[in-house]
Amino acid sequence: MGLLATLTTVGAFSALSISGFPILAQIGQFAALGIAFSFVFVHTVSPFVLPVMPPARRQRRLPLQRVVNRLALAGGKKKVYAALALTLFMVYFAKPEFHVDLKAMNTITEETKAAEALVTSVWGNVFTKIFLALEVESLEDLRKTGDRLAGLLEKEVASGTLSSAFIPSMIFPGEERGQENFRAWKAFWNNGSVAEFKKSMDEASSDIGFAPNAFVPFYSAINAQNHETRDIPEAFFTLFGIARSRDGSGWVQFSTLTPGDNYNGEAFYANYGAKGLAKIFDPNLFSERLGKYLSSTFQKMALIIGLSAVILLFLFFMDIRLTLITLLPIIFSLICTLGTLKLIGHPLDIPGLMLSIVVIGMGIDYSIFFVRSYQRYAYENNESLGLIRLTVFMAGASTIIGFGALSFADHSMLKSAGLTSLLGICYSLIGAFAILPPILKNLFIPAQFSARKTIGMEKTPASVAKKYRHMETSPRLSARFRTSFDPMFVELQGFLKTPEIIMDIGSGYGVPAIWILELFPEARVFGIEPDYEKTRISNRVIGDRGSIIQGRAPDLPAVPDPADAALMIDVIQYLTDDQLKLTLGRLSRQLRGEGLLVIRASAHFEKGICLPGLIENIRSRIFGTKLYYRSVREIRTRLIEAGFEIKAVEPSGRGRTKTWFLAQVSHEKTIL
Repeated sequence: MGLLATLTTVGAFSALSISGFPILAQIGQFAALGIAFSFVFVHTVSPFVLPVMPPARRQRRLPLQRVVNRLALAGGKKKVYAALALTLFMVYFAKPEFHVDLKAMNTITEETKAAEALVTSVWGNVFTKIFLALEVESLEDLRKTGDRLAGLLEKEVASGTLSSAFIPSMIFPGEERGQENFRAWKAFWNNGSVAEFKKSMDEASSDIGFAPNAFVPFYSAINAQNHETRDIPEAFFTLFGIARSRDGSGWVQFSTLTPGDNYNGEAFYANYGAKGLAKIFDPNLFSERLGKYLSSTFQKMALIIGLSAVILLFLFFMDIRLTLITLLPIIFSLICTLGTLKLIGHPLDIPGLMLSIVVIGMGIDYSIFFVRSYQRYAYENNESLGLIRLTVFMAGASTIIGFGALSFADHSMLKSAGLTSLLGICYSLIGAFAILPPILKNLFIPAQFSARKTIGMEKTPASVAKKYRHMETSPRLSARFRTSFDPMFVELQGFLKTPEIIMDIGSGYGVPAIWILELFPEARVFGIEPDYEKTRISNRVIGDRGSIIQGRAPDLPAVPDPADAALMIDVIQYLTDDQLKLTLGRLSRQLRGEGLLVIRASAHFEKGICLPGLIENIRSRIFGTKLYYRSVREIRTRLIEAGFEIKAVEPSGRGRTKTWFLAQVSHEKTIL
């Protein structure tokens, strides 16, 4: 449980490292490393610091524990309906609105704002300008390209796309544009217009005191018959934004354009920048595109992390229903967070979108702890389950305090990230306490044995697997696979008659015991199992129909009366010769006179020749367990030496890899 919660949280914070924003990357790395090292410390150093926790001198319940228990348990289904109503209300407002303006992420002082306003009032807003750059090999190419652009930009100004545009070719045109300008000049100054202009100028100039020859140079320009192309004076290069390229191999020119009322950044860039006429830099278009790119990137990242969390949960639980239940508080949190942001007029910006990953990673931890605690303890009033509830509450409260502090930050990016995370974590915690307890309470009601007193033939092995539904993955899958593929259930049913007290040596998860209890309604099972977890699971599914104690053969479970049957299914290969001898001897004294000993043993693959034997040998090597395989003859000899009379020896299943041994206490020993 702790590992899964740590993985989801560390993964969520680590995702901020690829956000592209140093401040969020550092927060993510610091948090991820801190959580990871804390997990390592708790599981490596803490057991040595606190190897044993002494019991309290007197038992007392903390006030906070009572408050948390009340929050989780009070209200019942009413809380679920209230959460559902809130979700339906918030769905109407939960359509995400992304605000991707990068300028909104800047944080500046009031003095800086005033200075910026002053500069804008004097020089204009440079961030609304469009910057055009030409890069050519020679000045002649620069003038030719400039001539071509000048005509296009004049059309843009005329159409309202640009309000103003200037490039050097408008003053110092190249040969081709110069000839066009000269022809237009001559077409305007025809003989009639020149004569009329001279007449008007002579009359007006004499009245205001100009000399008769004052306008002779202008008249000469009007009457010029040939165009003379002039080079751009080098003194004007700096003024016109013309300079050598960095490597000295060519020339570059920078010009500034002002967008008009009909300006469209995407269309303008497509017409000029994308076609290679010039290099265009539009700050607003750049900001808009970068914002959309970041937004789409983090939407994909949030989707990937969300899907990864779903897959991780399913692989952990191997139960679709538990996976969906675990996700309910996160779905509730996302809907309510988006709805609240909409209601308070705060759109989902880039920092909030990035922190949504953290909300998914951290918020799902609360659900995991709740589901796993109910999965283990089943009953909501269990004290250990109450401690886990308190842990979840304190973890959520500390996280809320941390993100709540960020929401009061002066930095706009941190403030937005803090607000979004605060809402997400709050709603995740509310969802965990309001939605999960009533659902999990009904889900983990222990499966009861059938109240019918009919002895068994209509029973099926599938009824055994139902006892393990929604439990931990290992016992649930073990019960599912064994009831589906192990021939034991069909065969065992034919060996036993109507036993009332059964001893189960090596109970495991209690799967054979449950099958016997399903077959015989009056039976009770008393078993022994060395593994604590398997003992816990067995007692939970058996309930009041018996008990399983933790221990190891040759020890035997206590029984109220001599047993009618004893089971040793797939056990004796773990016992040494001495242990087996002692176990069989004790069983012979605990069974009734007609009591039956049922043994199933792997008797034919000492060297692991077949697949089951190979798997068993590999597993024993991994866990360091030594196996003691015995032949059929050896097992028969051991039974006879212990005072049993062998009734039957039969193969189990089609593969004949295991063998059944049915034995009763010999009549001679019974008389003795």
